[in-house]
Amino acid sequence: MTVTVCYAPTDDSDDTTKEEFYSTLTRCFTTVSPLSLTVLLREFHATVHDDMGFSRGTIGSVSLAPLNDSGLHLRELCRSRDLFIANTYFQRKNIHHYTWYSNDNCTKKIIDHVIISKHRRSSLKNCRTYRSEELGNEDHRLVRAEIQLHLQAQQPERRPVTVNIGKLKEPDTRLKYSTEVSNRFELLRTLSTSEGAWKNFKIQTSEAALLVLGKRRFHKKS
Repeated sequence: MTVTVCYAPTDDSDDTTKEEFYSTLTRCFTTVSPLSLTVLLREFHATVHDDMGFSRGTIGSVSLAPLNDSGLHLRELCRSRDLFIANTYFQRKNIHHYTWYSNDNCTKKIIDHVIISKHRRSSLKNCRTYRSEELGNEDHRLVRAEIQLHLQAQQPERRPVTVNIGKLKEPDTRLKYSTEVSNRFELLRTLSTSEGAWKNFKIQTSEAALLVLGKRRFHKKS
C-alpha cells in the first residue's frame, strides 16, 4: 500500500508551476508497483466534472462544479495512472461533498480529494466530508474514506532439506558417496569460469548426498 499526501498549486498558478508539480507527482508513481494499492490525498484545488463521459472509471457521477484547469490536470493524471477519484462515487447530500468553504460561508467547492487505484475500487466502502470537522483554523473540512483490505496470511518458510550425514559412518555408504561424487566431477570440466564451476560443484555434491544418504528424518517430541 502506497499513500502519497500532496498540496497542489492553486488554480490561478501559472501553467509552468502546474506542469512541474504534476510531472513530479507522475515520476513518484514510477517507483510504485502496479499491483500496490495507491492512495493519493490532500488539496488539489481541482474541481472535476465528466459531462461528456470521457473519464468513465476515473470520475463518478457526483460533480457539483464545472471542470477547472487544475481539474483537467488531475483528470489526466488519474487517466494515465489508472486511478479514480473516490469523492465522486458516492451519492449523498451536497453538504457531505463540499470540502472547502470561503470566509463568506457561501462559496463552497470540492477541491480536496481521495484518489485510489482503479483495480482496488471494490475495496473502497465509503468516502464523505464531515462539515462539522474543521482542520485547525483552515477553511477545509475533513474528508474520510473507508478502505477494506483483504490481506493474505504469510506462508511459513519451508524447512531446508537436511541430509542424513550419519550414514557416512558406514564404510559402504562412504564409498558409494565418494564414487557418486567422483563421477559427477566429469561435468565440471566443461565449465569455463571458476564461478560456474563452484556453483555446479555445490549442486552436484548436494544432489549426490541426497541420492546416496537420503533425507534426515525428524522425530516429533512426544
